[in-house]
Amino acid sequence: MKAKILLLSLATLLLGACQSENEPTEAFNLLLKSESMEERNEFVTNTTAAMIQINAPRYNCEIVETALAGGDGVRICVKGAKEDLDALFDYVNEAGKE
Repeated sequence: MKAKILLLSLATLLLGACQSENEPTEAFNLLLKSESMEERNEFVTNTTAAMIQINAPRYNCEIVETALAGGDGVRICVKGAKEDLDALFDYVNEAGKE
């Protein structure tokens, strides 16, 4: 299962790297609307935290803080628009189920 998650993350990174640097991105538009940004704190596993860190830029989100919570737990704080945060966490949760 962890291998599938890592492969999914790698594929996501490669897809993002293939985009042209000249095309406008949602991240730039999101920076213009900084008042719509919010932070979400979650306690997750190490694997889920890694998935969130890898995929956050894809969903126009920024990792604010990560901290070990003991055992396999990690506290992670992610900043972004509510819709983007929802999409990021939905994606990571779906990937973790497979």
